[in-house]
Amino acid sequence: MKRKKPMNLYVMDVIKSRGALPHEFENYRSNLEFGYRHECHIDDIIDSVNGPWLIIKGFSYNELFEDKYQIDTILLTGDEAFLHEIKAYRTDVEFRNDFLINGNGTFINNPLTQAKGASEKFTDLLTRLDINLKITYYVIIATEGGIVYDMPRDTKILLRDQVRKYA
Repeated sequence: MKRKKPMNLYVMDVIKSRGALPHEFENYRSNLEFGYRHECHIDDIIDSVNGPWLIIKGFSYNELFEDKYQIDTILLTGDEAFLHEIKAYRTDVEFRNDFLINGNGTFINNPLTQAKGASEKFTDLLTRLDINLKITYYVIIATEGGIVYDMPRDTKILLRDQVRKYA
């Protein structure tokens, strides 16, 4: 099953089809499209590996009076759930403390922190539903040829070429 195009990207594409977007909106649309394209590519890799699991793409959940959270891909096996946060960067990135810095010097929130938070909320949801599964989360850097500098050794980050091994 193909991943649905994000609603924000769909809306931006419709607006663009009616005329040129202002520069800042075109950049936003371009970033959404870039991320979506790479998420779909990782989906193709995961889909190509046969296994006894259920794959959920683009899972989102909005808790009452709390923030909405989203998980790019969930692989459910009989006793474990693997959560994937997929990231695509246009430049190489470097780990520094709790942030990443891209080739332009821009600080990016640590995707491990985001994936861990989503994992905790997903665990809470399963607990409320009285479902007991082991939860493992990974961040997948989907950009082809992108280099991640100073990546922590004990990290839960997978590069694009490692996905088949962990899927």
